[in-house]
Amino acid sequence: MFGVYSMTTNNPEESTNNKIGTEPNLKTKEITNQTELHIKPKTPQKDKGKFWRFLKVLFHWRTLRLLLSHHPFCEPFENHTYNLGKIRLCRGCLLSYPPAYALPLIYLFWGAANDFFTLTALWFQNIWWFVIGFGILAIGGRFIGKYSIVIKDLSKFGRGAWSGTFIIVILSQHWGFKIGAFVLLFGGLTFLSLNRGKDMERTCQECEWQANYDICPGWKDVAEHLAQVNLKSEAKPEIDSTNIAQETTKE
Repeated sequence: MFGVYSMTTNNPEESTNNKIGTEPNLKTKEITNQTELHIKPKTPQKDKGKFWRFLKVLFHWRTLRLLLSHHPFCEPFENHTYNLGKIRLCRGCLLSYPPAYALPLIYLFWGAANDFFTLTALWFQNIWWFVIGFGILAIGGRFIGKYSIVIKDLSKFGRGAWSGTFIIVILSQHWGFKIGAFVLLFGGLTFLSLNRGKDMERTCQECEWQANYDICPGWKDVAEHLAQVNLKSEAKPEIDSTNIAQETTKE
């Protein structure tokens, strides 16, 4: 009886070990199955090919042409650019930026000009008469420039010169005038930029293409060209077994 009993009675630990050796643990099997299904996107890596393609498109002739004109290549905006063959130059920038930069540079690096601008004549320093004069030219031409392209161009030149005189005021006057000139300068530039954008939007909406830039001849070529740039890396899946093992163990 004792012999039969000892043969039929097994050690619980040995039974468990034998079971593990012959059959996979259920929890291990569950982890394996979930690991096969759990996928996370791989961290995007730098793609040198796309970077060079971006540079190629950025410095392409069509991109530089757009940067020089920043207006659509169509008839409604013909008067907004100077057309020299295939080169299109923005009238506003070409007339406004040179005096805006030239006047402060002349003031800084030419001693005679420095003395002239700060010389007091007729109750005020000369710089204030330039501020008033160029301000009248810029603002007045803004309202009557629609009657003549020449007046509009003079207004754009006056706008740039007016900005240059404000910079001279910031450089030469005391803090009260510095702050006032700064506010007027950047406030005016902000208003001008917003107003210009609204005018361009209005012109495009009144056009026969009704601001549909995908089919508009003036924008279509630019849109197709810039669409060649795609910096988004395609994420390749990779298995994240660590997180799944931790989540399953917690459960």
